[in-house]
Amino acid sequence: MGRRVGLARMEVLIENLKRELQLNGSRLIGGKRGLRSTITDSRALTVEESGMMIPLNNSAGSSDLTITLPSPQVGLEYLFVLVANSGGANKILINAGTGNNIQGRKMEIPNGTGNITSGAHNGIQIGFGNSATRGDMLHLICRSSNRWVIVQSASSVAWVTS
Repeated sequence: MGRRVGLARMEVLIENLKRELQLNGSRLIGGKRGLRSTITDSRALTVEESGMMIPLNNSAGSSDLTITLPSPQVGLEYLFVLVANSGGANKILINAGTGNNIQGRKMEIPNGTGNITSGAHNGIQIGFGNSATRGDMLHLICRSSNRWVIVQSASSVAWVTS
């Protein structure tokens, strides 16, 4: 037969469950990815936007759009996705800032016919080339005090590498 628990004992048990969880700068993983509003003008990203999907749209732009990453901190992460086809000769550039690098594999998946190609990238910036199409994406994670790593990439046109 089960033991009866009095009201006073139940209150003590509940109070013991009310503890604060100290994360001390820890990052939670496995949660839902945030979504920020679409970027249509050049700007710098913030640390607070880390972990979010960053929609990009330069379809109506008359010049290149440049997104500057924040100062590198291990664990920062950004997922860039084109939500509209780029305007003709307009590029979308992701810049790591002076003294920092973006490294990894870049993949090109042409629309229609053509071969999928990939190559190494190591430079201060990478970008979606002229006439990039909706759905092209770039996923970056910061691995050190001056290095961003390409985790995943897909572009329908050649990547801008300088």
